[in-house]
Amino acid sequence: MDEQAEALRVQEKFATALQEFELASVDPTWAPQASNSLRTDLGALSGKLGFNLEDVQCKDRRCVAQLQWATHQEAVQRFADVAHAEYSVNCAVDVMLKKPDGVAVGVTNSVIFHDCT
Repeated sequence: MDEQAEALRVQEKFATALQEFELASVDPTWAPQASNSLRTDLGALSGKLGFNLEDVQCKDRRCVAQLQWATHQEAVQRFADVAHAEYSVNCAVDVMLKKPDGVAVGVTNSVIFHDCT
């Protein structure tokens, strides 16, 4: 499989995971606590890594966070640190950097936390 086809497959998988998250129901006992924990963890990371935390939503043992970076270049340099950080909610973490459309300023990317325990 060539590199471009693999990149497209990964993008489609990530988009499907975001769509599934949108359709998921909220676990009323787990989701609010997980959202608060991740908001705290990502808030602490934002100061170190230089992003703005736009949103965190948790539903059924999965969460999605929206991070905004000043530039695409900053996102490229620091996004792996987000994926490999320690979080108080135990989840697998998937990140996807979108290529910027036009000007690469104010880039927002999603982080998916899934298979949480």
